[in-house]
Amino acid sequence: MIKSKTQTAFTLAEVLITLGVIGVVAAMTLPTVISNYKKVYTVNKIKKNIAIFSQAIQRSFADEQGFFDWDKSIVTGTDVAPEVKLQYSRDTLAKRIVPYLNVARDCVKNPEQDCFPPQVYFLNGQPLVYNSYKDNWYTLVLSDGTPAAMILSTVYTDSTITILFDVNGLQRPNTIGKDIFEVKFSSKGECLAIKTAHSYTREFLLSKEGWYNCNKDSLYAGYRCIDLIIKDGWKISDDYPW
Repeated sequence: MIKSKTQTAFTLAEVLITLGVIGVVAAMTLPTVISNYKKVYTVNKIKKNIAIFSQAIQRSFADEQGFFDWDKSIVTGTDVAPEVKLQYSRDTLAKRIVPYLNVARDCVKNPEQDCFPPQVYFLNGQPLVYNSYKDNWYTLVLSDGTPAAMILSTVYTDSTITILFDVNGLQRPNTIGKDIFEVKFSSKGECLAIKTAHSYTREFLLSKEGWYNCNKDSLYAGYRCIDLIIKDGWKISDDYPW
């Protein structure tokens, strides 16, 4: 007599329960996975952009045979008309920096295009009142899609270039300390944030006591978030006001 073989299988209820458990676990872990990915992506983009602009300035400095400076009396002069300062800044950057960058879109040459978010926000969500980057700064988009805004500046008596870049293109949130970061470079291409980040304590950078700090209650909140990232070993830590 031939014996029949008995086959066992999961019941529909068991399958549904298993899928439900997997769904719950995924719902609990997926936000953390996405958040961690965004943090790593952001830090990598910051490092990449610092390297791009630093190398461009260094190459320009070398081609100028070690002399790369500008007329600070124009940049900081109280008796110089704002439009003269801005035009001088744009002309200098167009000659000294832009040729050393891989540019996909130049909004000084093509002002009808958009190269930088039209509205930028502080870390606490408040909009920047002075926000006319398109009209006042040298705005462009790099070949990898990174929007950037540049202007000549000074730190004490040193000539510097202030650069803002957006790590996720023109997409939101367009917030200082989240996707937009400001970096100052010396005329030799040194990133000043790398030099100065360790002069602050971590507690100070996270406090609301100082202007520009990485705290939503700080005045002009978010600018020093890049200092905190550098101080933490190029990472966005758990207590970062993300």
